Amino acid sequence: MDRKELFLKYIDDELSENERKAMDELLASDQQAREEMKDLKTARETMLLALEKLNPIDSVQIPDFKRQRTFNLFHSIPFRIAAAVVLLFGVAYALWMIGMNNTKKEDEVVMVDITDIQQEYEDLDCYISPNRCWHERKIPLIIIKIK
Repeated sequence: MDRKELFLKYIDDELSENERKAMDELLASDQQAREEMKDLKTARETMLLALEKLNPIDSVQIPDFKRQRTFNLFHSIPFRIAAAVVLLFGVAYALWMIGMNNTKKEDEVVMVDITDIQQEYEDLDCYISPNRCWHERKIPLIIIKIK
């Protein structure tokens, strides 16, 4: 067995009676063994303190996760109020415009002869495409003067 291992077992009281007596005699007679034992004891205590800091005895309380609040314009109360006001004014304006259009139509009653409207559309059809007026045998003539 290694000497350091024996020292550690001696410190932890893991040796039998005979091994313990032999270690006591060794420590009493050998100065170098006492210094080695002292260094090993301090290193062991330092390591145990470090482990104790890593594994605290008291339970660690982890705080609840809280999301950081960021300013979002669309979720702010003034923006929502302003949007509601704009929406109400828009609906009111649209209804007012519909009412204004209905009153104008009631005021402006115009009598139009249906034959005049039909004649305008027929002339327009013949102007756009002569093929639409094939039964009238009208062909539009376009004269371009070149200078």
